[in-house]
Amino acid sequence: MITKRFDSLGIVLSGICLIHCAVLPILLTAFPFIPQNHDHDIFFHWLMIALIVPLALFLFAKTYKLHGLKGPIILGSVGSILLLLGPIAISVLEHSDSSHVFDRVVTTAGSLFLMVGHFINLKSCRCQHH
Repeated sequence: MITKRFDSLGIVLSGICLIHCAVLPILLTAFPFIPQNHDHDIFFHWLMIALIVPLALFLFAKTYKLHGLKGPIILGSVGSILLLLGPIAISVLEHSDSSHVFDRVVTTAGSLFLMVGHFINLKSCRCQHH
C-alpha cells in the first residue's frame, strides 16, 4: 500500500534530519578543520522541512481515517512544529550560539517525534490489512 511507502520514506527523511542534527555537531567538534557554513545548514533545514512536514501531515491525516489512532497525528504535528522552531529561532536570534543549540535540540526532538509517529502509523496500517 502507498501509505507503507510514505511512512518508510518519512522514517528515512526524519532519520537523515536526526543524523544531521545530532552527528554533525560532534563531527565539527572532533574535526575543527571542517569548514562550517551556517547558510548551507539553514538551506538544508528548510529543504528537509519542505519534504518532511507536508508528507507527514498528509499521511497522518489520510491514515487516521483508516485506523482512527490519534497518536501518530499528534506526534507528527508536534514533530513538525519542533522542526519549524529550529531555523526560525536561528533567524530571529541572528545566528547566536544559543540559537544553534536550541535549533539542534528542537530539531532532533522533532525528528524523533516524527519517526515514532511514522513507525506507529506503519504498524497500525499493516494491522488493518491482515
